[in-house]
Amino acid sequence: KQRAEHPRGRLGIGQRAVRQRVEAASLEWERLVHSREALWGQRQLDEAQTVDDARLGARERAFLLASSRAVRRQSWRRRLAVLLVPLALALGYGGLHLREYLADLRFVSERLLEARQSLAQGRALATQLRVRREEALAQFDDRPPTASGRAAKPGHPESRRVAEEQWSEVLALLKETEGAYTRATQALERALERGRAREEARPLLLEATYERLLLAERFHHEGTREELRQRLEHLIEDTEGAERWRRKLVAPASLELVTEPPGARVLVERYVGDGQGGLRRETVGELGLTPLAATALPAGSYRLSVTRPGGTEPLLLPLLLTRGDHERLHLVLPQRVPPGFVYVAPGCFLLGSDEPAQVRVFMNAAPLHRYCLDEGYLIGRTEVTFQDWMDYLEALAPGAAARGILEESRLGPAGAVTLGQAPGGGWRFAFRNSSESVLTAREGEPLRYPDRHERRTVDWRQLPLTGVSAEDLQ
Repeated sequence: KQRAEHPRGRLGIGQRAVRQRVEAASLEWERLVHSREALWGQRQLDEAQTVDDARLGARERAFLLASSRAVRRQSWRRRLAVLLVPLALALGYGGLHLREYLADLRFVSERLLEARQSLAQGRALATQLRVRREEALAQFDDRPPTASGRAAKPGHPESRRVAEEQWSEVLALLKETEGAYTRATQALERALERGRAREEARPLLLEATYERLLLAERFHHEGTREELRQRLEHLIEDTEGAERWRRKLVAPASLELVTEPPGARVLVERYVGDGQGGLRRETVGELGLTPLAATALPAGSYRLSVTRPGGTEPLLLPLLLTRGDHERLHLVLPQRVPPGFVYVAPGCFLLGSDEPAQVRVFMNAAPLHRYCLDEGYLIGRTEVTFQDWMDYLEALAPGAAARGILEESRLGPAGAVTLGQAPGGGWRFAFRNSSESVLTAREGEPLRYPDRHERRTVDWRQLPLTGVSAEDLQ
């Protein structure tokens, strides 16, 4: 339009001024050896568009072309910068997360490896522990040793000392086993904290906790057992296959009972905690008449009352039912139990003490464990008395050796006693207490304690028998 208004050969004042500036700028650009700093910007190039290229020399055209290229490059750089800044930020953020992700993977992988190694060690120790525990308990029970060459023969005076030594080793091995399981558990819990090992760590944690529960049950550590049971229930809640684990945890025991004669009535009571550290019996109900097919009962401690057909006095049988196990009992019911006696039926029960070691050893008790009787026996409801002993002696022949056992002074827990035939017939009893005073009484006379203000006399015939050893009775 401007060219139409201004015929070729004639330039307006504005165009002439622009052309002069282009010439001057191109000359300076050439002087500076085509320096980028001497090129024009977009505003100046816009003004130069009013000048006809044909009126510009080669230098001026080259200058304007170089300036246009520089402006375009700068424009592309700005656009690229706008794109690259968020991309760089995204790459930086992603790189940081990638490093964290890889660090998590490495940490979880190390913890899983540590857990598997500790779990394998715990399982190997637990297998060894079961064998060593049985060896020690066989020594306590005077059963033939299983594998240990250090075992004393049953009934040997050294048997108890050897048993205690073996049990100390068992407890040390138990501590080592629990330590391996604890390390496995801690490693798995740390892996789960990162939230990237659920599929692998969760099943391992369930297995480790369950195996620790079995260990606590085997050693009758009730506090630890209850804690692990609650922890296992919590883990099961949001775990794949939770129902399978729940069935495993609460699996009932199975009881089968056969009696001779059949037709016995069976009442079941269960021992439950009384909230004060003790136990009380809670009636479960009657199971019916024997023989009883396999009956499901929750794991726990029970007492069976088995009444013979036509009988009145029940046979009382304590019973420990273990989760998932099958217990089959075959009882021969006695026709008659003599007055003052109780029939102890064959079967398995808990024997010993779960008190701390010092208390247990003081009571001369074995560690608490399952013990089985192959045969039943009769036992008196109360201790054997001196009257029982005299009745026994009088049933023997006159020259029987047992008659002379207490004729000489025999030391007992509270002093020394003698018991022999008195001149003229009957029995004469003498008791020498710790103060060296000797108290005597004939049959039919009470024993008198001269220094007492209360209970000054006692019927010595009803005192528990003392001074007679187990070897004497054998």
